[in-house]
Amino acid sequence: MPDFLGENWKQKQAHYFIDKDSVDKVKINLAANNITYQMRDVNPQIFKVRRRRDLNGAITINDVNNRYLSYDEQMQFLNFVAQKYPDDVKLQKLGNSYEGRSITAVRIGDDGSSKPIVWIDAGVHAREWISYNVALYLVYTIVSQPAYRDLLNSVQLVVVPNTNPDGYEYSRTNDRMWRKTRSRFTNSRCGGADANRNYPFYWGTQGVSHSQCSEIFCGSRPQSEPEVLALTNAIQREETRIKGYIALHSYGQEILYPWGHTQRTYPSDVQDLIQVGKAMASAIRAVNNTDYNVVNSGDGLYPAAGASDDWAKSRGIKYSYTIELSPIDD
Repeated sequence: MPDFLGENWKQKQAHYFIDKDSVDKVKINLAANNITYQMRDVNPQIFKVRRRRDLNGAITINDVNNRYLSYDEQMQFLNFVAQKYPDDVKLQKLGNSYEGRSITAVRIGDDGSSKPIVWIDAGVHAREWISYNVALYLVYTIVSQPAYRDLLNSVQLVVVPNTNPDGYEYSRTNDRMWRKTRSRFTNSRCGGADANRNYPFYWGTQGVSHSQCSEIFCGSRPQSEPEVLALTNAIQREETRIKGYIALHSYGQEILYPWGHTQRTYPSDVQDLIQVGKAMASAIRAVNNTDYNVVNSGDGLYPAAGASDDWAKSRGIKYSYTIELSPIDD
């Protein structure tokens, strides 16, 4: 199966990676099915190893806006924000990754016991770098802009800017297109699982692989990945307060709603999900005239069982979405 990257819904395009040994086979298959296509070599520049910066200097919002930070720099930036806005920002360790990096949540707004929570996490797929920066930018903007004070008076935001720190660092230093976690398996030449196929809801059914070398390997069992276990445990501890869940991915300019584990199957309150999704899309359009399509995950993208938004919805979190960030092209 080729490595799926993104879907351009306006022009009915899909983007895939294929290895060079499969080019002729893929061309024959596309031609046989009357599918028009373009092929091009991947820009080798994207595979350049990122040099680590000296961490002596402060990491500021300018860094977030202008480059992709290392995991250590991300954590330094979060510490900077927490120190600058101590009344509004608390950092919470949810657990450790396979390689021992902290999975850190940013709790924004006071922890009133009855205050509803909106949970946002990012970066479950290591190569989707823009999702990490969007989460970091969101944290800083919410706490630094007085316009959001009313929002924080009524809800608490919990943002987890990096849910796959091992995979992210590997994508920066070894393989720019790495997608999975970095867990190791005995008697296998391949490592890592697709953490967004590892959640315990219809795990291992559609849109997954049980081959350890696959990009969509769902893991050896539900929650086999310590990153997923840390996130599910943290969400379940306060799921009665969590009213909204958003997973940030890239790319495609889509707001996806459950169910995504199969096709043409929807929650009983699907019209509420569509209504709020369209309100989100309208708000985005009002800011910078960017169009986001609101679509069911399984129908509009492809079935993918064991995804975080499906699991969150199954836990009773009413408004659960995956956002495929801009742009629609590469």
